[in-house]
Amino acid sequence: MAHYFAYCTLLDRDEMGRFCPTAKAGETGSVTGWRVTFAAHNLGGSNGGCHLVEAEDHTIYGLLYELDDETLTKLDSISGVGQGMYQQIPVQVTTESGQTIDAITYLIPEPRGDFQPSAAYVRPILKGAADCNLPEPYQAELTDLVNRSVAR
Repeated sequence: MAHYFAYCTLLDRDEMGRFCPTAKAGETGSVTGWRVTFAAHNLGGSNGGCHLVEAEDHTIYGLLYELDDETLTKLDSISGVGQGMYQQIPVQVTTESGQTIDAITYLIPEPRGDFQPSAAYVRPILKGAADCNLPEPYQAELTDLVNRSVAR
């Protein structure tokens, strides 16, 4: 059993359910040392997605999921890990109840510049953040990121 920390589109439980219906949503939590952004991945063009950049004193918030080995393999495949679009990284998540959970999440291993996501791409990010009741200042930060980044 693995724990996956969703910080972007898979914050939305419905979105996760479309891709990995056996994933079990757990508590929300935070990870310090990262900031959410968007980046193009190594396939170039207009392809890209959510990304994390190191930010020493910054905290991001998200949702923990429990995944069995088969579901984690499926999530790796959907995320393009084999093609170098994303890679797993370990993170320590502090849950709302104060537990520290070892989890994995994804980032773009070799970002190739900016990515302008579509409105459809960012919709589950903001919906998931609201549905998870992430802290209001953090939701405002995500909204600002989306407003600055979305392709018009």
